Amino acid sequence: MGTFSFEPCEDGIRLTAWSGPETELEIPETIDGKKVRVLGTMMFFEKGSHLTRLWLPDSIRIIEADALEGCADLEDLILNEGLISLGREFAGMCSLKEVRIPASVSMIDEVSSLDFRLQFEPGGSYWTDGFGIYHKTAEGIVFAGIQPGDERISYAIQEGTVKIERRALDRRNNLQSLSLPATLKEIAPGSLFATGDGFAKRRGIRDFSIAAGNSFFAVQDSMLYQKNEAGKTLLAYTGEEKEITLDDSFEAIERLSFFRAPVHQVIFPEARIRIAENAFLDCELEEAVFPGFHILFPKHHEMLRQELLACFGRNGTLFDWNRYDRAMKVSFLSAERVRLLSARLRWPEGLSETFRASFFQLLSEKLEEACALADEADDSDSILRLAECGLITRENLDDCLQHMISGIPGPSAALLAWSASHLPSDSDDFSL
Repeated sequence: MGTFSFEPCEDGIRLTAWSGPETELEIPETIDGKKVRVLGTMMFFEKGSHLTRLWLPDSIRIIEADALEGCADLEDLILNEGLISLGREFAGMCSLKEVRIPASVSMIDEVSSLDFRLQFEPGGSYWTDGFGIYHKTAEGIVFAGIQPGDERISYAIQEGTVKIERRALDRRNNLQSLSLPATLKEIAPGSLFATGDGFAKRRGIRDFSIAAGNSFFAVQDSMLYQKNEAGKTLLAYTGEEKEITLDDSFEAIERLSFFRAPVHQVIFPEARIRIAENAFLDCELEEAVFPGFHILFPKHHEMLRQELLACFGRNGTLFDWNRYDRAMKVSFLSAERVRLLSARLRWPEGLSETFRASFFQLLSEKLEEACALADEADDSDSILRLAECGLITRENLDDCLQHMISGIPGPSAALLAWSASHLPSDSDDFSL
């Protein structure tokens, strides 16, 4: 049986560790005359890698999160009636293919975190139709997750379901179409997409349909949104448009709303809109346009783009300007940096004087290089922003033009046109 470490808990003991040579282990119902009630977090870590089969007695009430972490060879797990709660990833990184869940289980934390199929004993609060996993709660029927290994591309959530649980679909899947029932009232933020499928880069569900009679959700212009008294909350954008404009009825953008969306520009109706963290996770966004200011993101530097997109919604604010500006504070230039820094000076929303002075000094000291980089990138907008921010003056205009030698006519033509209207020469001065 090996050696168990344990501690007292309500109505019995909690196992905290085990070590032994056994490959098949039966947890005892009692130790020192006290009921074994809880399998503690990480109790088999670094000691249970050789276990292949594990029996739990009917005295066990709780299996905590990550309790079987480290049991890489575990192929058979026998749970008994009396078990109530299963923690998140309670059997993570095991070799299990299927586990039968007793009818007594009333809570499984994040069903989709489990990598094996679940079979449910009749009469319990959980059941499955072979793909979806459902949970009967005091609030009503909840769509809790999906079974692994099913390749279907469309699915209809059962009528009677009132809520989609957090991370319910956060498992690798091939779903492209999802039908929502008339009874659905709540979709937990970020529950509709599989964020862990990083290498495949699947975008996920592309088509949402809603049963007639549902007054809580709607789909329009490839946008799934929830209807609220204060306005609409965007839950998912599934379209292919590169530029979209949100109307002023939107009051919030929820987590993962633009997950892996190919959109490059979003125009927002007002700066008071609430944007949740990770609303733009893995999105191709290059520019967010608000009344009075723009926020630019890298076009070509993917890691930096994702770092800066993570500034949305941080700390309960629209945008974490300080984090954005810290990422911009470098001593070198590239065409991408010129684009971002010139925009930051042109639209200094939330820009501290310290960062403003630093950005201005860098571009001022390397102005000719900045102009050359923008010219080579055919980036007339950055050239004009450098001019509008006061970096290009009558005195250095010719030097800037001399370094714009790419042969691309757009940037130099744009600068000449701007200078003609904003930097008139002395010969154009007709004052007495």
